[in-house]
Amino acid sequence: MVLQLVAEGKIELDTPIETYLPGLVRGDGIDGHNITIRQLLQHTSGLPDYGIHVNDEEIRYRYADPHDLLDVAFQHPADAPPGTSWGTATPTTFWPAYSYRRLPAAPSPRR
Repeated sequence: MVLQLVAEGKIELDTPIETYLPGLVRGDGIDGHNITIRQLLQHTSGLPDYGIHVNDEEIRYRYADPHDLLDVAFQHPADAPPGTSWGTATPTTFWPAYSYRRLPAAPSPRR
């Protein structure tokens, strides 16, 4: 869905995430002004993983709001500066769906 928005000219891969989701990506060593859409898609954003800080048994059978999970991740420092290393942080796997709902350029999902 993100690449569809790129193909439609609604977002650009090398634009910071802060442009599209202001104030969302922030924390110790984390600045949405310095993390691009491309880095998020390539898992080179340096974002911390919330998964190692959450008890799976506590969230396995209940709904966990993506924003709440991002808040957990962003309570911890960045794993690396953006673009310097590869890592599969959980926030990078669900941010496209979260952002798709919030991006002003994004159409409403079909039901």
